[in-house]
Amino acid sequence: MKYFQFNKLVRDKIVDNMKENGQEVIGVRKLKKEEYFEELKKKLREEVEEFLQVKNKEDLNEEFADVQEVIDYIQKELKMKDSDFQKFKTKKTAKSGGFEKKIYLESVGIREDSEWLEYFENNPEKYPPVG
Repeated sequence: MKYFQFNKLVRDKIVDNMKENGQEVIGVRKLKKEEYFEELKKKLREEVEEFLQVKNKEDLNEEFADVQEVIDYIQKELKMKDSDFQKFKTKKTAKSGGFEKKIYLESVGIREDSEWLEYFENNPEKYPPVG
């Protein structure tokens, strides 16, 4: 038998399905609350990466549902009601707008005396300098 490392949060039926398929599962445990939340964040990243990799509509729909399901569990852990969630979305949209206009920004020039200069300089992986 060959062994492979998982080290991640899995769906509730995965361990049973693996056992039914003759696989040996090692190190199964229930996560503590803090661990669970951190693993949900990692799972969100994993599901988003999978969503970004697929090309056909059927797989996109399935992966999008996976992303939304993890978001739903995060919302539950945050004890955030749907109405609270909507309130945060509405507040963000009121402040910065939505994505209806499909605007794409290539680069921005920041004055040396701008309060934003430090922010952009401290996040080069997100906003690499031009020129």
